[in-house]
Amino acid sequence: MKTEKEIKTIFYDNITPCNTYSSSEQFEIWKDGYKVGYINGEDDVLCNTRTTKEICELIPTIIPKECNKWLRSIGYYDKPASLSHHGTVNGDLLAHSVEVAKQLDWLTKRLGLKWERDESPILVGLLHDVCKCDDYVFNETQWEYNQNKIMNGHGDKSVMMLSGYIQLTEEEMYCIRFHMGSFTEKEEWKYYSRAVNKYPNVLYTHTADMIASQIKNI
Repeated sequence: MKTEKEIKTIFYDNITPCNTYSSSEQFEIWKDGYKVGYINGEDDVLCNTRTTKEICELIPTIIPKECNKWLRSIGYYDKPASLSHHGTVNGDLLAHSVEVAKQLDWLTKRLGLKWERDESPILVGLLHDVCKCDDYVFNETQWEYNQNKIMNGHGDKSVMMLSGYIQLTEEEMYCIRFHMGSFTEKEEWKYYSRAVNKYPNVLYTHTADMIASQIKNI
């Protein structure tokens, strides 16, 4: 159990993380004056990987202002990561996205992965589940599935939603499109394999997502 002094605050209204940080701390997420969730700061001091705080500070520098404004408008900072699996409370979509970015950054540094641009591991991690902003709605008492969404899909949906707000490299698009790995219809497995063959970081994106959701339970 975290003590009051161990809990730091991040105001996502202007992305201003706390000034001090240790790997055992927990961050509160605040939006419009309300606490909407937490981000844990565990296992950050590995292979000089970026910390939770550092990744949060990168958001306004690597995500264009208009894209970030759009993300706010569709609930990226407020919504859960799922309704019945990992990250089921307010703000958990952000917490999960930051954790995937952190794990992908760790894998990149530990394994010497090469990307088309340096910020790709963080961008891919932060944006891979943008589709979920359209998947869930709040019905006064709880989150539920959006019955009126226009577009189906998951990774492909994220890529399409992002296309009007940020210029992604082809590698980043493939990583987001296939981040679910083989947790898709069997008919898609051959396309996933081809994507991994063309861009090996597709595999590591899926691995980072699995570490965050299945091992870290974020």
